Amino acid sequence: MGKENKTTFLSTLLKPLRWAHSKMPEKIKNLYAPALNWRYKIYKFRFFDTRLPIRIFEGKAKESSLPFCLVHVGRYPATGHRWAKKMLAEGYITHQIKPTWFFNIERTLRGKGFDYGMLLFETNFLTRTFLRKKKGFKVPLWMQMAIDISPPTEKLRGNTDTGIGNIVRRIKKHDLSYEITKDYAFFDEFYYKMHLPLIKNRFNEASEVFTYEQAKEIFSYSDLLLVKQSDLPIAANFISYMKKGPTLRCMGILNGDMEYIRIGAAGAIYYFAILHLKKQGFKEMNVGGTSPILTDGLTTFKIRIRAKIIPHTHISKRCFYMLLRKDSPQLRDILGQNPFVFYPTGYQPHRALFIDAEKIETQKDFNRIIRATKAPGLKGTYLYLLKEDARIHNWIKELKDKTIKMMPAAKIFNNQ
Repeated sequence: MGKENKTTFLSTLLKPLRWAHSKMPEKIKNLYAPALNWRYKIYKFRFFDTRLPIRIFEGKAKESSLPFCLVHVGRYPATGHRWAKKMLAEGYITHQIKPTWFFNIERTLRGKGFDYGMLLFETNFLTRTFLRKKKGFKVPLWMQMAIDISPPTEKLRGNTDTGIGNIVRRIKKHDLSYEITKDYAFFDEFYYKMHLPLIKNRFNEASEVFTYEQAKEIFSYSDLLLVKQSDLPIAANFISYMKKGPTLRCMGILNGDMEYIRIGAAGAIYYFAILHLKKQGFKEMNVGGTSPILTDGLTTFKIRIRAKIIPHTHISKRCFYMLLRKDSPQLRDILGQNPFVFYPTGYQPHRALFIDAEKIETQKDFNRIIRATKAPGLKGTYLYLLKEDARIHNWIKELKDKTIKMMPAAKIFNNQ
């Protein structure tokens, strides 16, 4: 019996029951309606999600220009697009497969002929145990960062060539100022002319956009910080007052114009927010979620302005499991260029740093790599040596850094 015939047969069979239901008094319906409603709603909860959509990204690795295939499994499509944009050269192709039972995903991919090197598998209550048996990394979709704003403003500025000092220099150069408002008259202009254009122009498929209703709800317990140039608002951000302290959320740039970012409007948001919150006596400012890839532009910017990684937040507990299917030159290049934050145990943030000894000539080069992505708030570094080299072992000993743990590359590849 075909699918259409089955549907017709069931519809005919259930027709008398539907008629009887339509004739029931509302009081009787209300007795059993809640139980039936929960029966269907429970499957919509993320932690009971067993059939997950699959997105495949095929292209060339940025560093080596060799073919590479990345797969993302989960309900947050922006995650896969963000990682693909960071790892693959422009022009990569995206495929999508309908939701598939989680324990059958790898078999489905192989059956369809996708020779993937990396699988990003979003976790939930049911999939964690299944994935824990495999070699891989538990990675946050986003990690949250905060700045200690208790020191004097002059100390926070530091060197004018980097970090907050550089932001202040640009503010003076381009005559930027700020205003704080709670007036809902500014909300629509902010949302439609600043927030949406910035997210869509800058991130495209990798964006996670607040809906109008979500943004308006956030605004109800927030200040709106406006950055101005000659009295024209060119950037804005919410300073949301939450239980754990003030948080920057929902950034916007006028018309999504990258020129305003170039002159320092985005950086000015952070500095002006610090000034505003210091006046109110706050000691720390949460600067929101950022990519766990430590070479991501926004992440490196936040590290430069002295932001630290905060563990144990609702954002940092949204995770995926990274499976490295097999060793290859292109995967080694990708890993070497993209150290990231992961959780070896619990939700304690550690750095996964991959070293290709063939590309390191001197100890000075090695020390520079160690320092380059060492973010405040990290509990340690797992250093994966992609090829054994006695020099690296000796240089690690000379650093005398007990937070660095050497790991053999054999422990990360599944070799399927």
